[in-house]
Amino acid sequence: MKKILLLILIFIIGLFIGTKLFNTKEDKSVNKNSCSSKLLDVVTNGTKIDNIELSKILQSCGSIICDPKNVNLSKKIEGFHTINNSNYENMIYRFWGSNIDLTNSKYYNEVKWSDIETEIKDICYEKYISFYYSANLINDVSLTTTKSFTEKPSCYSIPLFKSIYENHKSDINANTKVKFYKALNQNNDVVVVFKIEGLKVGGYYDISDMPMIVIPGYLKFLKDLAKLLS
Repeated sequence: MKKILLLILIFIIGLFIGTKLFNTKEDKSVNKNSCSSKLLDVVTNGTKIDNIELSKILQSCGSIICDPKNVNLSKKIEGFHTINNSNYENMIYRFWGSNIDLTNSKYYNEVKWSDIETEIKDICYEKYISFYYSANLINDVSLTTTKSFTEKPSCYSIPLFKSIYENHKSDINANTKVKFYKALNQNNDVVVVFKIEGLKVGGYYDISDMPMIVIPGYLKFLKDLAKLLS
């Protein structure tokens, strides 16, 4: 009798665990579908969505972009933040004055790529690279991370740095220098721009001061991301 009761108990527990596992898989499927719909809604109604609102969607739905099998899509992120050397320098000069020597360390905070790598390891959209800095003409930029995207202070997504690495693996090593400068954007907001030394192509980056959805190619990027979740 005891053996029969034990067998019944084992059967009930097994049935319960199986049901939970099935429901968990089903919930994940529902979440993926929900995320795909949210991203496609951004594609359709993009002009009504600002960067902060978009960041919340990416934070809950975008981690799939950091999966190594999606590296070809991840590589596109760099292009949405790349600026040319002239724009980069002009933004810095607008803040500091046109007579400064950009190679003087009093105007930038330099970190090694290995420091960036430590911050971004095993993280996707769960956090952002952000900064502490004032609007004063002093070099007080220091790196930090934040769980929420902010336009003020400047904030960069971690997938951006992963994208840069994937596009420039042959040029980046642990000692590669990354320089962060205070700058002024076209809205006269104090922002942080950065440069990665030693890259054969590009290497200058700016946080977008316009909604990301109006940047060429970004809506297609979101559409492709939605496909991964559908």
